[in-house]
Amino acid sequence: MNNLPLIFEHFFKRLFIMILILAIGIVGLPTMVILSQPQNFKNAMYTLSHPNALKSSVHLSNQSINPKTQNKASSNKTSDQLLAMGWLTGENAQLTTYQELKTVSPLFATIGADTQIHMDLSASSIKTLHDEGKKVWGRVTLSTQSDATTQHFLENTGKMTPLIHGLIARALQTKLDGINLDIEQIPAVDRSAYSQFVEKLSKATKQTHLTLSIDLQPEDSTIPHLATYNQQLGKDSDYIIYMGYDQHWSTDAKPGPVTSLEWLEDNIKQFINTGIPPQKLVLGLPSYSRIWQVDKNGETISSSALSNEYINTLMQEEHNKETWNPQLADYYTSYNKNGKHYEVWLSNNRSLLAYLELINKYHLGGVGFWNLNMISSNDWNQLMKQFNSTHKSTF
Repeated sequence: MNNLPLIFEHFFKRLFIMILILAIGIVGLPTMVILSQPQNFKNAMYTLSHPNALKSSVHLSNQSINPKTQNKASSNKTSDQLLAMGWLTGENAQLTTYQELKTVSPLFATIGADTQIHMDLSASSIKTLHDEGKKVWGRVTLSTQSDATTQHFLENTGKMTPLIHGLIARALQTKLDGINLDIEQIPAVDRSAYSQFVEKLSKATKQTHLTLSIDLQPEDSTIPHLATYNQQLGKDSDYIIYMGYDQHWSTDAKPGPVTSLEWLEDNIKQFINTGIPPQKLVLGLPSYSRIWQVDKNGETISSSALSNEYINTLMQEEHNKETWNPQLADYYTSYNKNGKHYEVWLSNNRSLLAYLELINKYHLGGVGFWNLNMISSNDWNQLMKQFNSTHKSTF
């Protein structure tokens, strides 16, 4: 009888140890299971457990995102690495041989007059580009680019939220990396409505970790509230792509270069001075030039947009003498053929390298080419190699 308390003491000690071991096992087992799963399972676990995940993917709530996590997945560059991107039109090109090409923007969705969305890009096409090592920013545009269609689109404020939901849902379904917004010719009176649309789209892309880039045309500096407009677009986007082409358009009465060094630099300075951060500004360049047919007074009769490579070869075959203009950084030539007179301002690789110097000079975010279908991998690779060999910040 005197040993009974001692027996109870040993029993309770052993029971306590067993309960402690069991508790450790229960707490530690889920962690061990998750750590033993493949990476995609862990990502799924994080997505499902994240407080905003379900809300963002289904409802695209307007709640703010933690700035510490914003754009963590959307950034394409390191401190010394520049963005090199290009648009695609028509059938996808084989891009595996395009060195340093990080991002491609094919047509993703077209918005009709009734704000209905027509999807132009399949998930298989996006997968092909991903397999080639490229990020894909789906280009979103209007079915017709004009003041009237843009105004009509922006007036449908009640349809904006469903439209944005539809775009984001399809982007996530097809595994896009970003959205490239290409809405042009926005009248001054519609700037406020466009800014509001971009702000809503920006909140949705940030919540879903999609990169948002906006194509922006150069503007007349006398437009009212231009700085306010540009500052807002710069705030809401990850990149602003300056459309540095069509300095002279096919409908212009007088011919001229598609782009030129002075024109590019003047507009870059205006963009920066009106509030667009230079590191967000991407220099958009043409991979084409125009052959202009003109009358005896130098007025435009017609023009053809052709690849720089094709025009350069044509000029060599025709033995046309070209004159370099250092202010424009273009070659100029004129010639007669079959009783018709033509003028050409050609941007070749020498021109493009001069334009790319503006990226270094103004600390821009990178370059984009309209479009990749009109520049060969040989010309592309030569351009990237020549630039990278002489600059600290490289593509």
